[in-house]
Amino acid sequence: SIRSPPVPPIRVSGPAPPEIVSLPVPPSTVTDLSLTAAANVLVERKSADRILGAKASGGYGQRFAANSTAPEPEVTALNATASVRVDRRFTPVISAYVSPSVETDHVKSIEYRASGEAGAGFIWFENTIEDYVKSSLRTDLALRYTKEERFQYYPVQMQLEDFDLLAPRLGVAFRYALSQHVLFAEDA
Repeated sequence: SIRSPPVPPIRVSGPAPPEIVSLPVPPSTVTDLSLTAAANVLVERKSADRILGAKASGGYGQRFAANSTAPEPEVTALNATASVRVDRRFTPVISAYVSPSVETDHVKSIEYRASGEAGAGFIWFENTIEDYVKSSLRTDLALRYTKEERFQYYPVQMQLEDFDLLAPRLGVAFRYALSQHVLFAEDA
């Protein structure tokens, strides 16, 4: 009888709980005080023929001016983003995928940005140690549609022109794990 090759176990990876970073600037060194907090979560599930990934992040920051007459501090960061990616593997290195995402960034005057992307991915390398990926490099070629609704929140509130964009996308994703629980990830 002919036997099919064994199916690799399903792997789920991602940090838990999300990392939160606060970067205060001591008031003794400058005249202002800035506080920023950010949280990021990345979860990925892999099987022999599918990859499911989800990312979410958000940030908030304020600047307290020492010599300001304004009653409220200045907002320096107010954003959030979430995306999902579903890949269908044809071989261990070639896949097709779809990826919807949503984003808001009040400092950049983005009230709401929704995107949808469909394309193909190629994994150049993926080094696995025990039950986690030590390093990987992937490139993508896709078509992306974006609808962006804009509103200026700072310094004066006003409606801005919305727009739609359809464009090709060439992407690169690099991952390097310093340990099983510490991951450096860069998507461009």
